[in-house]
Amino acid sequence: MISFEAQIARFLAHKRALGFGYRREQAFLNEFGRLASSRQETILSEALARQYLSNWSEAGRPNRLTVVRALARFLVIEEPRTFIPPGRFLGIRRHRPPVRVFSREEACRFLAACDVLPETRVYPLGLVHGIALRTLLLTGLRRGELLALRDEDVDLSQEILTIRCGKFGKSRFVPLASDLAQRLRVYREAVSMRIAPRRPSSAFFPRSDGHQSTALNTLYKSFRQTLELSGIRHLGRGRGPRLHDLRHYPEHRIIPTRPPLQRT
Repeated sequence: MISFEAQIARFLAHKRALGFGYRREQAFLNEFGRLASSRQETILSEALARQYLSNWSEAGRPNRLTVVRALARFLVIEEPRTFIPPGRFLGIRRHRPPVRVFSREEACRFLAACDVLPETRVYPLGLVHGIALRTLLLTGLRRGELLALRDEDVDLSQEILTIRCGKFGKSRFVPLASDLAQRLRVYREAVSMRIAPRRPSSAFFPRSDGHQSTALNTLYKSFRQTLELSGIRHLGRGRGPRLHDLRHYPEHRIIPTRPPLQRT
């Protein structure tokens, strides 16, 4: 009988072949696999799913249930005894967070706050995060797409961003407004002078080493600070505004999806 870890590895390979990143989901599956191994389980049973999901708080259960259900539907093809948890197993209900869209007046205050984020002794955090948050609001990029940008992906002569392997493995070109492109030119020069010289493979929004991408959790902290500076109230966990909500600001333009691009 194939081990549970091997079954999970096959499932991950299947999902990624379909274009899913499955990074956070892999962490959930690793948790599930460790529990299965500790119980010496080789079949996804109701008892195993129940114990795994019962270990987590109400907030931590919905996403994990979604992943376990997807795994079960994959495994049941070869093992009919696989238990597929129902959508509301253990009374779990998935609550989609409301989208909080800024008004134009709020967006103006947010952009003004981006320009005055404080610096730190480690490196010019305000410079990097201020421009990163401005770019999120004005382009409609996803957080992961923004943080994955390399210097070579930002063509400021043509005023175009190249998004490589975005959601579902698709790539696209995103046009930049002229004023944002000009800010990015000034920003690129400042990063080169104050953090590290630019290389094509360097992260466009770097950490203090100048080349690795800034961390999502530190960008989120700057986002919360920017909300406070701009007088936009945060309503609490799950109620927003969220970083992802910046993507829904209506005044940006996106060119339709193009065929996948290959990084040279």
